[in-house]
Amino acid sequence: MERWEGKPVKRWVISVCCFLTVGLQSQNLEQIAKGDLLQVSGNLGYQQWFSHSRGMSAARKPVGFLLNGSLNFQILGFVNAPFTFFFSNQGNGYTQPGFNQVALHPQWKWIRLNIGRISPVYSGYTLNGHLMDGVAAELSPGRFQFGFFTGRFQRAIIPEPGVSDADILPAFRRTGQGIKAGYAIPGKTLVQGVCIRIHDHVESIPPPAAYSGITPMANLATSLSVQHTLSRRLSLQAEGAVSILNEDLYQAGPRLSVRQLSGLKISTYPAVKAGLRFSPSAFNLGLNYERVSPGYRTLGAYYFVNDLENLHISSDFRLARGKVSVALQGGLQHDNLNQSRLSSMLRRVGSVNLGLRPASHTQFQLSYSNFISYTNLRAITDVLTLKPYEWVDTLQFRQVARQAAVSLTRSFRRAGGMSAFNGQFNWQQSGDAGHAGERRNQFVNAVFTWSSQQQSSGRGISAGINTSRSDWSQNSLWTMAPVLQFQQPFAAKAGIWQASASYAGTLRNRDWVPGTWNLRSSAAYTLHKIHRFSLQAWCMHRASSALYPKSSEFAIIFSWQAGGNWGGGKR
Repeated sequence: MERWEGKPVKRWVISVCCFLTVGLQSQNLEQIAKGDLLQVSGNLGYQQWFSHSRGMSAARKPVGFLLNGSLNFQILGFVNAPFTFFFSNQGNGYTQPGFNQVALHPQWKWIRLNIGRISPVYSGYTLNGHLMDGVAAELSPGRFQFGFFTGRFQRAIIPEPGVSDADILPAFRRTGQGIKAGYAIPGKTLVQGVCIRIHDHVESIPPPAAYSGITPMANLATSLSVQHTLSRRLSLQAEGAVSILNEDLYQAGPRLSVRQLSGLKISTYPAVKAGLRFSPSAFNLGLNYERVSPGYRTLGAYYFVNDLENLHISSDFRLARGKVSVALQGGLQHDNLNQSRLSSMLRRVGSVNLGLRPASHTQFQLSYSNFISYTNLRAITDVLTLKPYEWVDTLQFRQVARQAAVSLTRSFRRAGGMSAFNGQFNWQQSGDAGHAGERRNQFVNAVFTWSSQQQSSGRGISAGINTSRSDWSQNSLWTMAPVLQFQQPFAAKAGIWQASASYAGTLRNRDWVPGTWNLRSSAAYTLHKIHRFSLQAWCMHRASSALYPKSSEFAIIFSWQAGGNWGGGKR
């Protein structure tokens, strides 16, 4: 057995692992001894620029430089300690590993521990990614799956007396524990149950007289989920959850259990979702349903979407030996499940996607989606005077959003090279209608590009045009932007030269706005796969108009960058 005193280097490494703040990967204890003790990687870069502008405010100084670099130490194959720095004529700075957050994730065979600043996920309705300081374990012996956690979700925050700071809100110390247990048959069945309990400590901050509106809470949440494959073509999944929340422990006491439910003023929130998928050889059909009660939340997650009922159906199939693919989706969603709110909303969503591939060099895509939202708002006077069966909608509001897209790609093979054509068209329309009238907005965009490249030399050229039109209220905006690009490798393809020219012009409400010219050229060269040198030059010119004055800008930028990895040897 090895003695700890005989390993001073290992002792120092373990100490660093325990105190550095790092984004740790899962640490497999069986693999740690096989890796390098220390790995060092980093890069260093330098940039120098010269620029001149006229008729516009300069975005940078006429002459400047920037020196930047980074260095990362990887210890035992999983601990990363990064350092970065930069130095320029406009300022300098550096970053180093912090010491305020620690997380370790050791793993050995079917046992995994998460220690420190962690964010475990048990289910979407119970514990779902909330940060905590504590310990979580995951055990998977055979087909069984177990897990538990315990830790602090929130530390106590007590503002200093006499200090009024709206950004500092008082908070109780919040801790919690939870377990999960499951049984899985790979590719067949998965059953999992979750139970969590999170509560505030009443004595962690002064009585409520000091902080009005702040009350301690306690939460007990459970869920049960099932995933089962009935046959090779049919599978289902379902999950049900209940969250019991007490929002004022001053009246109910510091603990919340099932025995204390009677007689206490608490809230119970159920949630359920289910899905069915049928997959024969010709097509796939899916059906999903979800219902989350109004106000549903737990103390184990930051955000919940509640007060909704959602029904979604989807289908996709292929024809003509896979050359034609079709996907259909439709959904219906509404809120205000218990009819207690003044407004209610109904949403209808539908989409269709069509793909054609008649040959290996030709591809066509077509998609369309439609979104309709209806909102009914009741007057407050009706809420106070009418009976439940006499509800009358006083305001109806409708929102409509439609979108369509078409794309065509065609490639052409020729001796020594290849050419390709691509065309895309997008159309979007949105509008709303109510008692005040109807409004519509529309956006249309079209992009056409052609490119050609020689395989032997790597020389390539491409040309394209991007045009769009927007219409809203009584205004319209039309933009056209052609572009031409060229590239040529040199020095046995260790370097490459690129050049481009583009123009962007605008027509606003039938008034032509002079466009902007952009000319760019750059050359880059890689030496020994480590050093990369580049030189860029670009020029921009915009003619004068009623909206913008005449302006131009010219810049030259030289940059160098190098990087590498260095191993520290085996232990």
